[in-house]
Amino acid sequence: MIVEDNKELSEFLTGLLESWFNVKVAGNGKEAFGVMNDFGPDLIISDVMMPVMDGVEFCRRVKADIRTSHIPFILLTARTDAETHIEGFELGVDDYIEKPFNTRVFLARLKALLENREKLKRHFTDQTGIVRGREGLSKRDQEFIESVNEIIQNRYSETDFNVEKLSLEMNMSRSTFYRKFTALTGVAAADYLRKIRLHKAAGYLKEEIPASQVAELVGFQSVAHFRKCFKEEFGETPGVWGK
Repeated sequence: MIVEDNKELSEFLTGLLESWFNVKVAGNGKEAFGVMNDFGPDLIISDVMMPVMDGVEFCRRVKADIRTSHIPFILLTARTDAETHIEGFELGVDDYIEKPFNTRVFLARLKALLENREKLKRHFTDQTGIVRGREGLSKRDQEFIESVNEIIQNRYSETDFNVEKLSLEMNMSRSTFYRKFTALTGVAAADYLRKIRLHKAAGYLKEEIPASQVAELVGFQSVAHFRKCFKEEFGETPGVWGK
């Protein structure tokens, strides 16, 4: 999403990026929030100086809201003073790009930012399948991951516990929760819940608990479905693990 009150620059940025992105445009921070209600951006590029709500205040609100705090945020500014940059970085700005900018440098910095986010996702999951908050995440996003894990650890054995109920416990709509969790981890929330259940099952099987009982312990309603999912995850049937 491009948030820019200068029509000429807004059109230039749109033309520059629309070959790779689905681009939405807003003229100030307040208008941008209206656009974001229907459009979950993967990246926000915002000017600093704008009417109604400037880029710094817009960034402050985006980073303070658990539903949007994970979105990479770039500020465009003609100001080069250190205080402006420090204020932005303290708010959680991911990068500053000073105007006027070189187009190739601008695209290279966008590419690097997005690639670094993807690299972070690949290192979030530990050997038990649990996603951990690590360096590179904001405190708010680390707390989000920790809350998700805590809820799942407390409720994975309930057969009717699903992502809809998980999102309700996180005080988020299902679609917003799905979007944020996937953006942070690269893993679909439903796949993650199933993975946690299966890794818990592996632990129970090593204690020589029968597979039919294990399936119930980890929240599967069908033993046949449990066996199928277990083999897809580990390449072996539960019976092999139970030996």
